[in-house]
Amino acid sequence: MLSQAADVRGWNGVPTGIGPDDSGYWPDPMASPARLARSLPAQTLLLAAVLFLYHVALQRWMTTSGERLGRIGAQMVAPLHAEVDVRIGLWLVPALVVLGSFLILARRLILRTAPPAGVLLAVSVVYFIVIGLSVAMIDAQEVKGKPRQPIIEPYSRTEWEYYGDVPTVDRVGGPASFLARYARPRLFTTLSLHAQTHPPGAVLFLWLVSKAFGYNLWSASLATVAFTALIVFPVFGLARELAGEAVARCALAFLLVAPNLAMFTTTSMDGPFSVLPVTSVYLFYRALGGSRPAVYAALCGLALAGAAFMTYAAVFIALFYAVVAVLDRDRFAAVARTLAVALAAFLAAYALLFVTTGYEPVAAARAAMAHDAEMMGTGHESFTRYLNLSVANLLVFLIGVGVPLTTCWLRELAVVAGRRLGAGDVFVVAFSVSLVLIAFSSLFTLEVERIWLLVVPFVAIAAARQAVELMKTTGRAFSFDWVAGLTALQLVVFEALLQTAW
Repeated sequence: MLSQAADVRGWNGVPTGIGPDDSGYWPDPMASPARLARSLPAQTLLLAAVLFLYHVALQRWMTTSGERLGRIGAQMVAPLHAEVDVRIGLWLVPALVVLGSFLILARRLILRTAPPAGVLLAVSVVYFIVIGLSVAMIDAQEVKGKPRQPIIEPYSRTEWEYYGDVPTVDRVGGPASFLARYARPRLFTTLSLHAQTHPPGAVLFLWLVSKAFGYNLWSASLATVAFTALIVFPVFGLARELAGEAVARCALAFLLVAPNLAMFTTTSMDGPFSVLPVTSVYLFYRALGGSRPAVYAALCGLALAGAAFMTYAAVFIALFYAVVAVLDRDRFAAVARTLAVALAAFLAAYALLFVTTGYEPVAAARAAMAHDAEMMGTGHESFTRYLNLSVANLLVFLIGVGVPLTTCWLRELAVVAGRRLGAGDVFVVAFSVSLVLIAFSSLFTLEVERIWLLVVPFVAIAAARQAVELMKTTGRAFSFDWVAGLTALQLVVFEALLQTAW
């Protein structure tokens, strides 16, 4: 079990804040740590093979049956919302240089010199932005004699994107008037496709950006990735709260190379959507583990209210809290008090919004669900369709977050599932249960490799726990090198071989 109490020297002679596991860490007591460490590559390759075979089987089923799953058809790389489009050119070089330099620097920041957390966070913010931009530029190639601009191109599709709705805010009289009319058909039906399936927060976010930097594609796109880079702060804080600073440092490195986060943050609003949900979870655990629990609980509820104002996928976090309440028996009373205060703050925020602007969140949610069902179906028209969608939801997220990261997370889940759960263990298991429940809820119709960016940090933290334990036990950094390096490679391969809509 990862403990914050002990202050032992790790694989590099640097205090890790992680103590030994008195309960016995390895699931198989006959297996040596070195053997378990060596098994990581084999397990990664096995998982990759299973996911590939699933892709082949799903593709064959879609081809022979003529069925579609949401917007995913047989011509796509099912279950990914992507098509094969090889782009190997000079723009690969900057991405490889940036990622290579990051992996080298990450080794020094995390495994050797252990600089102050402030330095690590500042470097992480910079690299978060640079990695996203350099990877996006792999798509920069000439189409019909004109160079593509992959960073701003997605937002230019105003019939799809929130960016096209920004002028509407001023046209109807400002943010308050926009919110009051949001769910009314006269305005709602004129909005972009994504605005009709999401809350109004994204439009107002880009409206604020336009007021600060002007209404143009570059300011909107760059503000998107810059704001999303703030996610490193709550992720670091959450990981440190749960498992100590060594895990927090490792989790940051894993987060920055996660394929779906790096690919979609720069070119979609799902990046900014991820910041407040993770902040809410960080505040939740601060409320449980520190002083002023009522203050942190209230802030947790307000952060979740802000998250729900940006994306309905924030329901994932609410489900996670419910599962934690069930699993964390040792702190059930504290969890219940924290969630009660958070819920009160959440409801108060929306009550205040309704009183001051007339915004009706329930009406907006119903309109969005009706519009989504009209486009995608309900997801449960038949048992076969329901089962295919549910399994595809789960597996496409695991593909998107990165096969090496997923392997390390599954190893950690296997370890903690067989012992009495501590706070960090509850986090790992509760996320895993929530992921399965939400995948089979019929609330989502694929594309979740992008839509569920808000929970990529959960995988990164769980994988970091496993990687740090392997490094501590074996005295070698192989697990970090393998997971971070291979995940970065998957990121480059996906961006170079697949054409995604964002």
